[in-house]
Amino acid sequence: MLPLVIVQLAAVYFFEYVVSVGFAAVANPKHKDANGNVESQSWFQEHAFELLAFCYQVGVLISRSSISIIQVRKIWILTTLQGLLTLFSRSP
Repeated sequence: MLPLVIVQLAAVYFFEYVVSVGFAAVANPKHKDANGNVESQSWFQEHAFELLAFCYQVGVLISRSSISIIQVRKIWILTTLQGLLTLFSRSP
């Protein structure tokens, strides 16, 4: 049987990817006007998903680089928080 820590870490990664893939379609919606033409968007709107993905990767770099400074003993807390964030990010 897998140790509980591995199951919790796998759940955190699962929740992260559900959120990131779920936001792919939402981050850059194509708005159409009354005639069906795609409206022009600002540069930030057109590249929203890429910017969010970049911010995510910076966060991963910081979190993995700080593992020798900050150690979390109760991983279940992080798993629970990530699960709640996943649920609330998907709600309308």
